[in-house]
Amino acid sequence: MKRRVLPRGLALLFFAICIWPASANASDNSSTLAKRLKINLTTHGRIGFYVDYSERSSVGEHTFYVCRTHGTAGRVSADYATHGDPHQNVSGALVWEDGDASIKSFTAKVLTKSDGDHRIYARLSNANGGVVLHNGGNTIAYGVIEDETIAADSNAVFFDAEATTNGVGAQSNPYNNIYDAIANVGSKRYIYGKGVVTPDGTNTNVEGGFKCITPPASRPNEEARVYVRNWPGFKLIVDGAGLSDCNGFYAKGGQSYLTYRGIEFRDLDVTGVPRFNNGAAIFHHYGNSKMINIERCSAVNVNGTTNDGAYMLWGVDGGKIWRCTSSNIQNNGSNSHQNTAGVFYYSSTNLSIQRCEFSNSGCGIFMKRMNAGDVVAVVRFNIIKDTNVGVRFGYGSSVQEPNYGIVQSNLFKNCATYTAIQHTGASPDQAGKHWICNNVFDNCGGGDNGAIRSTDTYDQQIFNNIFFNCRKMWDMPEKTSRQSDTTAAVLEYADYNHEFGTGRMHYEYLSLAYKSSSRLNAASGFGANDSSGNPLFIDARNDNYTLSARSPCVNNGVDGASQGIYLTGIEVLGAQDKKGARTKGE
Repeated sequence: MKRRVLPRGLALLFFAICIWPASANASDNSSTLAKRLKINLTTHGRIGFYVDYSERSSVGEHTFYVCRTHGTAGRVSADYATHGDPHQNVSGALVWEDGDASIKSFTAKVLTKSDGDHRIYARLSNANGGVVLHNGGNTIAYGVIEDETIAADSNAVFFDAEATTNGVGAQSNPYNNIYDAIANVGSKRYIYGKGVVTPDGTNTNVEGGFKCITPPASRPNEEARVYVRNWPGFKLIVDGAGLSDCNGFYAKGGQSYLTYRGIEFRDLDVTGVPRFNNGAAIFHHYGNSKMINIERCSAVNVNGTTNDGAYMLWGVDGGKIWRCTSSNIQNNGSNSHQNTAGVFYYSSTNLSIQRCEFSNSGCGIFMKRMNAGDVVAVVRFNIIKDTNVGVRFGYGSSVQEPNYGIVQSNLFKNCATYTAIQHTGASPDQAGKHWICNNVFDNCGGGDNGAIRSTDTYDQQIFNNIFFNCRKMWDMPEKTSRQSDTTAAVLEYADYNHEFGTGRMHYEYLSLAYKSSSRLNAASGFGANDSSGNPLFIDARNDNYTLSARSPCVNNGVDGASQGIYLTGIEVLGAQDKKGARTKGE
């Protein structure tokens, strides 16, 4: 698969300067990392991590990036501290001045490590000045060092699915099945596996009778987190083997602080199960799980008959899906059904989905039936292509008003059957304060739909995007009295977007609150600084969306920032690594 790095303009000229700050102290890197954004929104905003992981292949510095979203009023701050495996602990405070939404950073150094992964984590706390932490106590980012070494038997259990005899779980004498490894992990941190696993009935779900793999028992905190992963140097594959009653991992017991890493899933199908038809590679199903992370996994050909996804987190509080891929997620054999997705979650909150690639499915990401007040997912640095809908916010029949979504710095390509970002309203449900910026939309929107289509939403913030050969940039077809705040505007901010090749119109705003149906223009208070013309991508047909030096999108966004993907050197889109980037970190 091609490497996809989408800096803007002349990012490569100062790439090394941008991503490796020399100081170990907190610093404001806005002069080099990104232009300062001065968006005069009406709230103090939210503070969260811009990038979820710092990845390395040897000891050294981890850099953690933090940003302010959803509002820029007033001087605000938040504290940070690092924890986890041995490292030079750091702590301090980050400060944003009034009108400032720049990216800031701090670093933590690892001097030595034992065999196996080395994991630290940074946590934000103590927000001041009226700002809030975006994910509350779960506002966390991770630093990972993976040098292909393997943890000792004292901290790991091992299985080899192709071993002819069942051992004792040691590296030199592994189990020959995943079930014994999970049952005997105890308080150890790692389950290493290799070979091809087909769920065989050892774990059969009593709800529907399908075969699955039950994950390890719950862990109490980050320090005790358990990792189910491939044995370094080998593949671990979960294969449905053509069975029509076979899921991947399935949890309904509230398992928490669990990471799945480096696992391949293929050909899973539960259409033969009469009582349970949700096909998934990994499914945490209303068990009140916390902090479920899925890293570097892949899924292809997952089929069910109701709600199907590669990675399904239902009723989960906190978690990250990082550098994962999925393709051909099906509902009754159709990979265009809107109830299929790479990531599909119900009633979950405080999730983040970054640097993934989802394709050939009904949706890339489907967020459904959240509870009132939930914070919906952070969606950054992903490639979503050849899907019916890119990111879908769907609601049910109870009062649900989730807020503060972030869809930033993604590529949406060929989401042309319906739309790239869709909010579907269903009485009495709405979504508010979504921050949609710095995305590239290529050939998105179908029929009368724009690349962004929102029903029953309010205070949307849409800026610095590039719309390339789309039906419309965006449209807001309805606002009704069903939402709790009937005085809120559908849009709070929509400006500095760039358009080329729009098929129908730039944008459309149909709102009962404004007593009429009208097409927006600059006189309406939005889009006064929008621009148009060929963005001059280097080679969009081959997925190279780097802007040429002559692009009209360079330095034409909010406060002189470029439109499209940020120009910082750390925006790597999709699941693939940068060449050689593991030695100095991100």
